[in-house]
Amino acid sequence: MKPTELLLISTAAVLIALPIAQADLGDEVREAKAAVVQKEEQQRQILSALYQLNQKMRKSVSERALVDQKRQGAEFAARELAEKVLRQEEKLQVAKQQLRARFLSIFKMRGQNPLQILLNSKNAMQLDQNLRILSLVTKRDLQMSKDYSEALADLRQHERQFQKKLAQLKALESKVQSQEKVLAKENEHKAQILAQIRRTQTQSLAKLRKLRTKIGQSPTPEALLEQIGAPAFFEQKGFLPQPLSSTKVVSPYGLKQDHLHGVSWTQKGVVLAAERRSEIYCIFAGRISFVGELPGLGTTVIVDHGDHYYSVYGAGEKALVQVGQDVSAQQALALSGIHPDSGLTGLYFEIRHFSESENPTQWLKGIHL
Repeated sequence: MKPTELLLISTAAVLIALPIAQADLGDEVREAKAAVVQKEEQQRQILSALYQLNQKMRKSVSERALVDQKRQGAEFAARELAEKVLRQEEKLQVAKQQLRARFLSIFKMRGQNPLQILLNSKNAMQLDQNLRILSLVTKRDLQMSKDYSEALADLRQHERQFQKKLAQLKALESKVQSQEKVLAKENEHKAQILAQIRRTQTQSLAKLRKLRTKIGQSPTPEALLEQIGAPAFFEQKGFLPQPLSSTKVVSPYGLKQDHLHGVSWTQKGVVLAAERRSEIYCIFAGRISFVGELPGLGTTVIVDHGDHYYSVYGAGEKALVQVGQDVSAQQALALSGIHPDSGLTGLYFEIRHFSESENPTQWLKGIHL
């Protein structure tokens, strides 16, 4: 076979194999993208579960505070019961001593029993006197016996109440400890799952970016991009451009505390410093889903980037776009104004997935805190 014929055959083989290789590459991109979206959904489910768990933990904290209050009440009641038991024991001891004294006094009546005392009376007056004495002695002895029995019964009742309170206290303590163990174990399990999902998601994103790079180096990248679509918003995490020429964050994302008034809240976005009426740019292509005034944010523009991702641009002075308008990355959306709550000049900026906010500093490139 001539060299020219071999060259033609090999060229034809390459041309036949090229579309197959590109198709495989496209399939890989689609699979990698689907994997990232799946992990995003799993992450949302786990975060939702963690949120519910957090609510349970808050409820448990409230219950624990209530249990602590009940425990303190039970301990106070137990101390009161212990004091009552001591008082009853003292009363019982006094009653015993009084009975013992009465028995001794009766025994010492010349070695005579009450019948002998009556029979030995010399006259009616002495008999009447002896009868009155015996009656008083008998009544007193009976009353002391009754007091002794009542004191003893009261003591036993207080002891039972004391034991019941202690049992309730132990049950409350056991309940709190069990709740804390279950919640801690569940929280640890969910956190491990979330960490694994995030690791897998990071790996899938890295794979997707490598495939995108590979597509850019292919002989016909435009045709492949047309098949698989442009990069998604989530693929650009950490590489999105700034919405302002300024990159300085003057009010960061997260928990805020007002020590003067003793209140705290979570700020869902960041405030970027800028001069008034500076242009605010779109960070990624999308469609305008909202333009208008929002309480605490002033003039606000919201862009839908697909896959349930949104960017929010607040504290604007004037909007430059309309609802339903398609916008591209770096297109001007509004002019910056003054943030109504903080009084800072610049832009209030959020990134949301579904309705959950995410820290914008993890998405934007070159941001300075």
